[in-house]
Amino acid sequence: MSKLAWLSLLCLPLLFSSGSLANDVNSKGAATKEELCTLYRQYANAKDKERIRSLVYWQGVQDRERNAFNKSIEDDSQFTIKSVEITPLDKNQMMEYTLQGITFRPTLEPIGNLVVTYEPRGTVSALSTSYLVGAKDARYYIILASPVQK
Repeated sequence: MSKLAWLSLLCLPLLFSSGSLANDVNSKGAATKEELCTLYRQYANAKDKERIRSLVYWQGVQDRERNAFNKSIEDDSQFTIKSVEITPLDKNQMMEYTLQGITFRPTLEPIGNLVVTYEPRGTVSALSTSYLVGAKDARYYIILASPVQK
């Protein structure tokens, strides 16, 4: 086998196991907002982080935002879910930010927030996590920030 063929075989798994391509392929979302809530709760209760990640629209999301989401679901996995619901967007909710000269916006048009509220535990009496929700092609997704394309 030629050096080029060996190099291709070595690099191909790296392409599919790292970064955006592997995660983008697994984005499934949900058919309805209610199903998004149900699936999030089901996957979180099962501590199935990979299936939780399948509810995220990953296209254009960079590693920093991916890692922040992964840390969030990891940290939250120690708590018991009390409720999961979709709430309306707050009229003053920040939808854009700039970091190191790069402007970030949600990957899809936000339509609400997925709010996960947890049971009190120890010194934590009130804990909730909120994610933006967007829709594309009749599917609902948790959406994260991505750099604005110029």
